[in-house]
Formats: sequence, C-alpha cells, structure tokens
Amino acid sequence: MKTVISNKYVISGTFGDAFIAFCKLYKLRGEGFNDNIKLIHLSAHPEVRPFINKLFNLLDNVVIEEFIFVKSGKEVEEFINHSKLPSINSLAINNKSVVTDEIRDPEYLTMEPYPNINIEPRVVNNNFKIGIQLHSGKKGSNFKGFSLSWLEELLNLTNKNNCEIYLLGTGAGYSINKINSLCNSLNISNLIGKTDYEDWLSYIMSMNFFITGEGFSAFFAMSQKVKSLIFYSDYQIIGRIHPLWKKENIILSAGWETFEEKIKNKFCRHFLNRNQLLRPLKPSQVWSLIYTYYLSE
Repeated sequence: MKTVISNKYVISGTFGDAFIAFCKLYKLRGEGFNDNIKLIHLSAHPEVRPFINKLFNLLDNVVIEEFIFVKSGKEVEEFINHSKLPSINSLAINNKSVVTDEIRDPEYLTMEPYPNINIEPRVVNNNFKIGIQLHSGKKGSNFKGFSLSWLEELLNLTNKNNCEIYLLGTGAGYSINKINSLCNSLNISNLIGKTDYEDWLSYIMSMNFFITGEGFSAFFAMSQKVKSLIFYSDYQIIGRIHPLWKKENIILSAGWETFEEKIKNKFCRHFLNRNQLLRPLKPSQVWSLIYTYYLSE
C-alpha cells in the first residue's frame, strides 16, 4: 500500500523545536517530496515567530500558514487532536512526543542530522576560531547565560593559546558596558547585538569550536559539523540530540540538578526574571576539553 504523505503539519514550541522539525522536512524534501508544505505553529512565545519564519524560508516551498498562541502543552494536544492534522515533534529519533505518547510523527518522517544550509561561512582563515554563544533561551522563561566572570577566566586561557574568539548573542539580560569592556580588554571579536539572523548563522558555521547552552544555537552548530561543547539544564533536551551529534560533540549537564542549585534558580527567577548564570565547569577544564579533543589532533 502506497504511503500517503501529508503536505500540512502542526509544529509547536520555540526555535530549537522548530529546527528539529526543519531537519525532518529537509530530509522529506531530499527523498523527493516536492509538493508545497504548509505549517501551523503553536507557541506561547510569539516573539520567536519572525525567526522561525526565516528558518523555514531556507526550505523551498515550505511556509508557516498560521501562528496560534497557546498557553500549555495540553492546549497543543487538544488542537492537534481536534485538527486531525499530523504533527512533527521535537525528538530526534523515536516517534514518542514530548507532549503525549499519543501524538507521534508520521512514520515516513525521519531526521536529517546534517542539512546543507545555503549560507556561506562569514570568516574564512586558518586560525583556530572559537565561538561562544553568551546566552540562549528567553529571559523570563528558559534563559541560560554564562557568567561574565567565568567567561573572563576562560577567555584569558584561550588568549594565551592564540585562539580567535567570537562572542555571539543579543546581550539581553547583561550589562552591555561590561561586555564591551571585557571584549576590549581581551581583544575579543564582540558581536553582541551586532548580527542579524543570517549573519549569526554564518558566524556559527565559521567556527572550529563552539560553546553554548542548549537550544537552537547548539542544534544548528552540530548540524553544520562545528565541534561543540554544550551545557544543558533540561534533561529532556537529550531526546532532541541526534545520535550522530552525541558521538561528535561534548554534551554536559549545567549542574543544576541539586537541591541547592534548584533553590538558587528559584530565587533568580523570582527576583531577576531569569535562571542563575552558568558556571558549569572550571574554565581550565573547558580549555582542557578543547585542547584534548580538538587541538591535539
């Protein structure tokens, strides 16, 4: 019996979730399905919509037909069940959904871990280039950002070893003056708040090594075969990481599982509207990982 392939799907979540769906539709395109594809996007975060639109513009004839605001996973489940449309979940391999076991990808959808993105790398030279995504996620929600004091110690180590460093992000939740001062004092390429969407991706693609919290920037870097050190705070993120990505990159917990760290995060969310800043490993340990796995090859 011939498989009937749908040309309309429901996706949900934020930027990282959308990228997993992108990789699945990319593979569907590569398998010869060339019909126009329409998407309905459900999310509690309307601010991500312009970026998700731009992401799917990288695929031929895939458009987001409608954005719908939802408040919870339960509302996502109810919409999908009522619409009778197939959905695309944010898991890399199996078909169990992060929302409910009943909502699964169609069996013909699988993920392409290494999509060929039609964007040119921004920096091309023979220097060892390290990109650092200062923060990921949204303030007031799943914000994950590195401590500037931790970052300064790490940058001092990379400077001593003649690496070219690029700092990326919008700077939301930080003092821009402190970031500028740090980058100027250590001769770091400061791209905070200075890149548009495509520039951001092209810089990530240019790196030899990338350090980031979980989320879209991590998924994108790994998908473009940029060796990465990724810190996660939500264990569910592991299900979104393709086995080939796990094999080629270093993926570590942010260390927020203990009772003490959970209390710190609760305090920060209440008073600062964000999680505590990341100090996941000693900077010397981070440098040791970079050198051992990549520079010593």
